[in-house]
Amino acid sequence: MNRNYVAIIIGIMSLGLFITAASVLTPHSNYKDAVVTSEQLKEITSKREETKEQLLTSLKFNGHKVYYAQANKTWYYSIVGGEDKAYTPNIETNDRAVKLAFYGETTINDSLIASGKTVNFIAYTDKEYAYYELAITKLPLITISHEQEILAETDVDMSFELFDNRKNALKRIIQTEGSIHYRGATSKNLDKRSYRLNLREKSIGEHNRNSSQSLLGMREDDDWILYAPYNDGEKIRNQLSEELWYEATSDHDIQTGVEAKFVEVIENGKFAGIYSLSTTIDEKALGIGKNSDGTYSDFIFKKNSTLNTCDETENVYELKTDKIENVDNAWDTLCEYHNKSLVKKDTEYIKQHSNIDSIIDVSLFNILINNHDFAATEINMNYKNTYLIFRKSTNSYIVSYIPWDFDGTWGKSGIKDEIIYYFKPTKVFSQANFILDIINNNNIEKQTKERYEALRQSYWSNNNIQNLINKYESDIYKSGAYIREKAAWPNGSYIPDDEPQNLNRFREYVKKRLEYTDYYYGLTETEPEPLDWSFEE
Repeated sequence: MNRNYVAIIIGIMSLGLFITAASVLTPHSNYKDAVVTSEQLKEITSKREETKEQLLTSLKFNGHKVYYAQANKTWYYSIVGGEDKAYTPNIETNDRAVKLAFYGETTINDSLIASGKTVNFIAYTDKEYAYYELAITKLPLITISHEQEILAETDVDMSFELFDNRKNALKRIIQTEGSIHYRGATSKNLDKRSYRLNLREKSIGEHNRNSSQSLLGMREDDDWILYAPYNDGEKIRNQLSEELWYEATSDHDIQTGVEAKFVEVIENGKFAGIYSLSTTIDEKALGIGKNSDGTYSDFIFKKNSTLNTCDETENVYELKTDKIENVDNAWDTLCEYHNKSLVKKDTEYIKQHSNIDSIIDVSLFNILINNHDFAATEINMNYKNTYLIFRKSTNSYIVSYIPWDFDGTWGKSGIKDEIIYYFKPTKVFSQANFILDIINNNNIEKQTKERYEALRQSYWSNNNIQNLINKYESDIYKSGAYIREKAAWPNGSYIPDDEPQNLNRFREYVKKRLEYTDYYYGLTETEPEPLDWSFEE
């Protein structure tokens, strides 16, 4: 046998092995091929025994992981933006002996996705079959697993995984370890809770260290918030407000807002619903650098209570910055600022130690969004829900303000289901407003009006705000997420059943609120006409 002949035989054998290997590695079926009629389904099940065991342990569509919630035996498929065959995906299972059969309403399209309906299917082998459901979303998915019960203040170890379904995501899946605890004051008592996450990873020496990750294109960080819009009927108030503040402060010396993105979450094998994922207000977000010894000269305080006193023991203020250069000095500086500005109303001191631009923005912002949680009484000046940022200047500190906690906004009060759509703005009593009132001169009034007009022509324009609302409607209502949320948390707040299950009413309210706010700040001379609520289905 000559060498050429041997080479040909070896080549043919190698090609055969390659084809065999390829047939094992490639998806064994396309979704369309796995759709069966009721008669075909009956034929499959009649020849096999139903099992309660987990027959299907791994599922991929178009090579992408599909996530399982054991509690309701449902697989969650997050569609990758702009991908070919997204609605007719190729299928891979944990075992080529395990096949799938989809039945009933099986055509995956935008209408089915928006309805929140699941697709029924079975997984089957030669001898057994098991029932499952398939939920389809256009939102990213997060899974969180933990062995210990989550607590309010104590961190619990967790495993974290994010499926990033954005079209051009640099990394489709991010997996890491970390810790988790409940966050929020009153919200910790709700059925559905919000979370604070810290992402960590093992170093070469098996030591835990913080793991900064860019999630969904947001800035890299190891600290993240999962906010649960449980008490918000429309589910978008907090994120809309976050985004408007983030954009408004993008032209400041320091960016004092945070980005936020909607996701759906599976926790310990149970579907947990809609969350808003965001970073936190911290030194990294504000660009506060460390000294050479690892300490901070600048620092952040958080105002949690409505009590009008500078008192650490009452948790009126909370020092958020660790490793302070001088903790006592930080508290002394805060109390001096509190007393001279709110108590003694020292105009010159306020001018010298306050970032007036940030104060004007906070005042405008809270009036625009009708922030109930931020409000106080004029007599007591007992504002809350504010971060105070102390940044060192030549001889002292300059204080900037950041608002937070936006669930009681855009017509929503602090009461669970109470919606009172106030169209006409009134002054929201907050520290920002008190400071501006104390200074109270024509220049401040002129500066405030000019800043509002500039924001309305840019970040707070009608087009920008309405585009955000449209995006949220697509994210939540056209993704089926709202329907899934309602099923998972029936005691939460939702749009009344006799109203259109979309953002039409909210959209018209915001538009009218902007008209009245323009009138309030003198951008228009004629008072707007009241809204007649003639929204479309």
